[in-house]
Amino acid sequence: MALFFLRNRSPTADGQATPYERFYGAKPDVAHLRVLGSPAYALKPSTTYNKLDAKTLLGTIVGNAAGGHAFRIKSAVTGKILIRRDVVADETVPVTPVHPSALPVSLFLPEGWSIDTPASSTRGDDGSGGDVPGNEVPGVGMGRDVPGDDVPGADTADTTGAAAPGAAGLRDDGPPGHGYFLRHRVASDTPTASALTALAHVPPTPAPLHSLTVVDAVSHPEWCATPLKTRTDALTRRDAHLWQQAMDDEMASLREANAWELLALPAGATTTGGRWVFDFKRDANGTVTRYKARYVAQGYTQRAGVDYMDVWAPCPARATVRAVMAMVAADDLELHVIDIKTAYLNAPMDMDVYVQQPEGYEVGAPGTVARLRHALYGCKQAGRLWGNQCHKTLTDFGAERSTADPTMYVWRHAVHGPIFILVHVDDMAIAAKTLAGVSAAKDVVLSTYKGRDLGASDTFLGMRVCRDRAAGTLWLSCPGVTVALLQQFRMSDSRPNKLPLPAKASLGRTGEQQLVDTTPYAELVGSILYLSTTTRPDLAYASGLLARYMSNPEEQHWTAAKGVLRYLAGTVSYGLCYGGSEALAGAVDADFGGSPETRRSTTGWVFTWNGAAISWGSKRQPTVSTSTAEAEYVAAAAATREALWVRKLMVDLGQPAAPIDMAKDNQACISLIANPETTGRAKHIDIAHHMVRERVAMGEVKFTYTPGAEVLADGMTKALPTPAFDTFRSRMGVGSTGDGAAG
Repeated sequence: MALFFLRNRSPTADGQATPYERFYGAKPDVAHLRVLGSPAYALKPSTTYNKLDAKTLLGTIVGNAAGGHAFRIKSAVTGKILIRRDVVADETVPVTPVHPSALPVSLFLPEGWSIDTPASSTRGDDGSGGDVPGNEVPGVGMGRDVPGDDVPGADTADTTGAAAPGAAGLRDDGPPGHGYFLRHRVASDTPTASALTALAHVPPTPAPLHSLTVVDAVSHPEWCATPLKTRTDALTRRDAHLWQQAMDDEMASLREANAWELLALPAGATTTGGRWVFDFKRDANGTVTRYKARYVAQGYTQRAGVDYMDVWAPCPARATVRAVMAMVAADDLELHVIDIKTAYLNAPMDMDVYVQQPEGYEVGAPGTVARLRHALYGCKQAGRLWGNQCHKTLTDFGAERSTADPTMYVWRHAVHGPIFILVHVDDMAIAAKTLAGVSAAKDVVLSTYKGRDLGASDTFLGMRVCRDRAAGTLWLSCPGVTVALLQQFRMSDSRPNKLPLPAKASLGRTGEQQLVDTTPYAELVGSILYLSTTTRPDLAYASGLLARYMSNPEEQHWTAAKGVLRYLAGTVSYGLCYGGSEALAGAVDADFGGSPETRRSTTGWVFTWNGAAISWGSKRQPTVSTSTAEAEYVAAAAATREALWVRKLMVDLGQPAAPIDMAKDNQACISLIANPETTGRAKHIDIAHHMVRERVAMGEVKFTYTPGAEVLADGMTKALPTPAFDTFRSRMGVGSTGDGAAG
């Protein structure tokens, strides 16, 4: 099995690609590979040893587990096979050859390499090699334990040192160590020059720059599967022309902006690294629209207080974006988007920062560096400098910054009325009652900065914006992200679920069946969290529950996460639908001690406006509540804090400052809010939660009793059965766009 794992990640005879790359469309990650037979020190689970016991288990690497990021370790004490992820291998010690039980494979070796014959085994009954030092106190493994007899070749090594059958003619004059049975190819099977070049790690020859268009590239999905990591990778592909063109465009922008000056590095100064970053610009459906190359500074090498002071970037709250979209739908406003080209380069640098010249575009004597005149992408302070520069531009022509969100501006034009400008780094959304008002704002911005006018774009911040002006509706959805997520985890053709989680589902920790590689789980839950905070409030409770087990997830958590994927497979085109003129309303709810590990309760709240949700949350409370009333009271305080911010945002959007009505299903909680009681059930509640009483007394929010089944936030605190969940989802304005957005 170890041989097949390595063979799939080794170049083939033509030297073009590995079997892994041909199958998956992406280069394999081989940084984690270690020499088979090397001594290995595996970290024991913290629950299996005492304070003074050894924390590691000694063994020998005999292969890689499924996925490749965990190792199969043969214990030096028990001889059993363990699967471990936290492993340190000592590859400096001469290894005991490992003889996999698989048939010999036809791998070739570069000139000068040798093929080992089976070496004599010095293993004892404990399975340790003669060169592996020491023994360890046995520990309980996190992975599966397999009897030592199952180790490939563990007890079948030829102790006479004779060649194995069929190994005649094998050379044994090279350095020992890898322990594989390899055979030379016959004359007709001689490896090509390109294959030897790949094995020798010589930089590949750049591919011819054939003229291509993005449309041509999109017709080859494997080209656009994953972004590239290095410039060398970009220039050895079939679409090298498009990547070269993207790099040339980036360099032209840097020169036009006079981004830096070249000079010798001053004495005492340090150089900040730089690298090319490659990516595909996609629309909301996930279709590649252009190739993008960016030269960025490696800001992690900058020193706080020396190379930069503060860090910030203009990124609006998602609730702000949704509120603006709800207003656009209700008031039938015009909505256009503009993209500022190389936005950061418009901001002057505030400190001396020296970066390396871009690879492939170096000029001057060796050691010449670039001192930044303008903020470069990747610099710690670049986002803040651009935000300040953009703020100055917008306020100079009369726009006012929102008090609720510093990335939203309102320009109260004397002729065109209020014009709303939403800034997200280098993207701006402009909404106004008339096209003339939108054009007035665009003219001012584009006369100051170079950018692209995207018009009434159907995409903003990765979200698909679909309007029906006749019906007065606006849909926000993320079908491209959803499709890409399903494809990434190979769940596109899975049988759909009707619910993200089974009714009354509860997850916990058993300490058993822990995932060996936790990276896929973290990636999946992170993607679900993104959807749940963007356009899918129906995923809020499920994503919050799964996120509690990011550390040491188990098989049950992975199964539950895949259940959410099955739900997404049947709701790809779902999103939020805004329209109508419904008043702002809120709802808040809490369960009681729903977390089995901590016995903490879960808070859930939803605020709807103009037909759909604009703000929501599902979070575990920071403390343990001793009663249902207390849990509901803590939830009410959390929802009140959000309500105060939403109310402030509504004022900036020109809405009346009316009290926000909050639906609540607990009479005891409402009584605690209305009356400053000091009874046993309330006197221990932290002062931070009592602010809800003050805000109710001030008339900013009010709580109204509503039966539990009618409280919209009920689905934010528990997994509902199908009929109740369908009602919950519909009332939040989540539904299918009905236009084939599943793409």
